[in-house]
Formats: sequence, C-alpha cells, structure tokens
Amino acid sequence: MSLLEHIAPVLLTFQEAPNIERTLHSLRWATDVVVVDSESTDGTAELARQFDNVRVFVRPFDNHRAQWTFGLCETKITVPFVLALDADMSVSDSLRREFADLPDEVGFNGAMVPFDYKIWGESLGTTLLGPQLRLLRRSALRVEQLGHTQRFDADGPIVDLSAPLIHDDRKPLEDFVRSQSRYANIEWGRLRELNGELRLSERVRRDAGLFGTVAICGYTALRIGWSKPGRRRYWLERAMFELMLAYRREQENLKDS
Repeated sequence: MSLLEHIAPVLLTFQEAPNIERTLHSLRWATDVVVVDSESTDGTAELARQFDNVRVFVRPFDNHRAQWTFGLCETKITVPFVLALDADMSVSDSLRREFADLPDEVGFNGAMVPFDYKIWGESLGTTLLGPQLRLLRRSALRVEQLGHTQRFDADGPIVDLSAPLIHDDRKPLEDFVRSQSRYANIEWGRLRELNGELRLSERVRRDAGLFGTVAICGYTALRIGWSKPGRRRYWLERAMFELMLAYRREQENLKDS
C-alpha cells in the first residue's frame, strides 16, 4: 500500500471561484479533501461541494494560524498525513506519482515540495518561491503565524521531493490588489516589530527606504528574467506588493515625523 491512500489534502479558500475547480480536479485521487472557506461570496464553497470527495467547512477568518490549525487538526481527518494547499495550488501528475511511490511505513514526518509557478497555464521556468513544507504528519505538525501568511513545521525527519506543486493564481486584478494591500499592511506590522537577527530581505525592506524597494524590484527582474509575458506579469505582481509595502512604511514615517 502506498502513501497516496493516507494523505488528506486541506485547502483554505476565500473568493477562489477562478481557481478552486482546477485545484480540486487535481485531487480526485484523494479519498478525503477538506476545504475551509472564509465566508466567500463568489460561490467558492458551492463549487467545492460539487466534488464527492470534498468536505466543506465555513469558518470566519481570524488569522492564518488559527484557520490552518482548524483545517488540519479539527476537521476529523482520520489518515496520518495532510497536504496543506492554497486554493491556487494543484498537484501535478508527477507529484501524485511520487506520493504513490512512497511506502506508507516510511519514517518521515514531513516533505518539502518544490513549485512550478505558472501564469494562466504558462510555466515561468523560475520563481522566487522555493520548496515549502507542505506534506505533514498530523501527529507531528506545527503551524506558526509569519506576517501575512503561515509557516508549517514538523518534529522529526523531513524529506525532499522532486516533483512540483503547480501554482497558478487566476483571480482578477481587482482581487489581487485588495489581497496584496492587506498582506502589505500585515507584513509591515511584522517587520516593524522584528528584533534581533534579520534576514537580508527583511533588513532591506524595513531599513533601506525607497532605495531598498527599488533594489528588491530590480533584483526580482534580474532573477526571473523579462523574456516572456508571464514573467513580466510575475514581476509586476511582485513589484506591486513591494510598492504597497513601501507605501505603508512611508505612511508610518510621516505619522512619526
């Protein structure tokens, strides 16, 4: 028996009608899929309920840690492993096969999974998003709040997988701008409170002013390239977030001056 039969995918959703069906189609192999919806008004929950292997829970959003803890630990999942997914992340055929090839008695408590970042189905071939811990043993997992998002952790051995999750967010621009503005506000609050040793990117975002914003946007352009429409859009998305973060920072500086 393979590990595939012992994995329950868990998704958090909010206004994910453009993405949710594509993601759930990639999870047809799973016996139990849990969707925790944050009171969407665009039909996300109704679309999810059309899949016979999906259980939908509607829970008001308070923060990512609490929402993920509910989904991963409080929805009566009975299998030992969970696969934590955003609604714009699909399981590739190669990743499903890699799950199937893992024996269920294998001695690990989590797996790092790489990403194939796509823009409307076009693979960028590169991304700033590195592998993440997304496959977790329920008995060993931990969820931490990290700025505007979360970080998963697990006690015990962690393995690296080679096949990717597909990240392809197709929500309209207006939804993207609203979410990025909210994330920038939360992220600036986190950066402002940080003490001790900071990563270089955190130091640049917090302390280097507008020069730091320009430097990060320039680095992003060099890192991902500029040759394809999808790469240019990805850069614009990253630059938009950095500009919103800079706006929050300068707004606070004005208040303090």
